Amino acid sequence: MNTRALWLGLLLAAAGLAQAQPLIQITLPVAYDLYFVGDLDPRGDLSGVGQEITVQVSNLALGTYGLDVELSYGGTWLAKGHVDDILVSESQLGPWSLAQIRAAAVPGFNGSGDFNDAFLEQISGNALPSGVYTVAATLTSILPPLPPVSTSSSFIINDPRRVDLQSPWDGAVQSMAEPAFSWSGRASNYLIKICEFDRERHGSPQEALEGEAMWQTLVPGQTSVIYGALGSARPLQAGRQYVWNVEAVLNTTSGHRQYASAIRTFTFSQGGDAPEQDLNNLLGGLSPSQLAGLANLLENYRLNGTILVDGRPVSLVEFEGSLQRIASGELNISSIRIE
Repeated sequence: MNTRALWLGLLLAAAGLAQAQPLIQITLPVAYDLYFVGDLDPRGDLSGVGQEITVQVSNLALGTYGLDVELSYGGTWLAKGHVDDILVSESQLGPWSLAQIRAAAVPGFNGSGDFNDAFLEQISGNALPSGVYTVAATLTSILPPLPPVSTSSSFIINDPRRVDLQSPWDGAVQSMAEPAFSWSGRASNYLIKICEFDRERHGSPQEALEGEAMWQTLVPGQTSVIYGALGSARPLQAGRQYVWNVEAVLNTTSGHRQYASAIRTFTFSQGGDAPEQDLNNLLGGLSPSQLAGLANLLENYRLNGTILVDGRPVSLVEFEGSLQRIASGELNISSIRIE
């Protein structure tokens, strides 16, 4: 046994071996709506996300340890690092960032690190792909020779920039003075805007949308809203055409950003049979997957006809149940008619 090992052995004997198991604490990155590839800094020193991920070990006995840390996505490792020959004279070490460990830059200790360059080939655009990212840490006890201690913690990254408009469909006729608008997306906040589209003054729907808004409001935490429900709105005028779109409002690592949906048009009419005709046209243009969200819109229509599903009359309650079963894949609809 060399002098160092003998010295450690005497320290362990003096302190006693009846120590509790070491505790590993992982700190995860700040929660943003959107992370960019540059935040991971794969070809540099992990200067963004890698500095926010930290590992700290406490409740340690005197001894020598090794520490491994790995960041993975979808079962594939992205970045990893190892610190070896850690001589512990106190009950705690760290916190050390993943950037330090991966770059072998932990002061006073030896180490090594790497990044999986093949991961970059999976990335489309400048945002990190959506999914679960896991940080795993393993502490190995060299002296005293104890079983390794491991822990992991995960965080989810979504790419919520895309917004798909659902209702009203493009060119719809709305008879309600306060129509319902719905869309799909994964952002925390949305900005909806409705403007009048006067073809004599506007050369395109985009130009109309850049004009004064009939109604514009921030919609937090939901993907549907009734006209004028949040904030004040100017009354819609019968016979007038309008344009609308929705923007995802994101808190990104580069500041606040907004990502717009497509632009749709609708006409406001006070005709008597518009709701039933609107719903009939809407159903005819939707795919089974889009029908999943239709049940939430039915409360905005007043149906007085008969709903036929595969030629069989059903009640409104049965129809809503059928839509849910379509969403789960239990049913296939061969035809839909409103009489």
